[in-house]
Amino acid sequence: MEQQAEERRKEEAAEPKEDHDSRKLKFEDRFRMAEANKAEAHELFGDGNIMHAADRYAKALAHCHKVIGDLTPEQDQRNRDLKGSLSLNLAQCFFKLNRFQKCVEHCNEALRHSADNTRATLRRGQAFEQLKKMDEALADAK
Repeated sequence: MEQQAEERRKEEAAEPKEDHDSRKLKFEDRFRMAEANKAEAHELFGDGNIMHAADRYAKALAHCHKVIGDLTPEQDQRNRDLKGSLSLNLAQCFFKLNRFQKCVEHCNEALRHSADNTRATLRRGQAFEQLKKMDEALADAK
């Protein structure tokens, strides 16, 4: 019973929190906030605080999605690259939390930003293996 309660707390902690930040910030300001959250998430992850790291990665990703206005091609690429990196980091968090379906979803998102991302393909294959979806796992292994 206690183990089930702990698992539920982990699941709730790993769910994205509601975001109330609706400010209209310039690209560089919003991007700087995303990078700061990513750096904090890296530190949390390194310390083994996976749930809080996932929350920070999700917050950083939310900042990327809030970029508004006309972007230069360079800014657009930087934003897409960061989204891909954050999605891959979230996938790793969810893998460590044994939330394999969420891991697959975030790997798919990372691959949407960079189709040739071998780390995303490998991680997705590992998650498929844990989900006992061996055909998909083998396809990613190739």
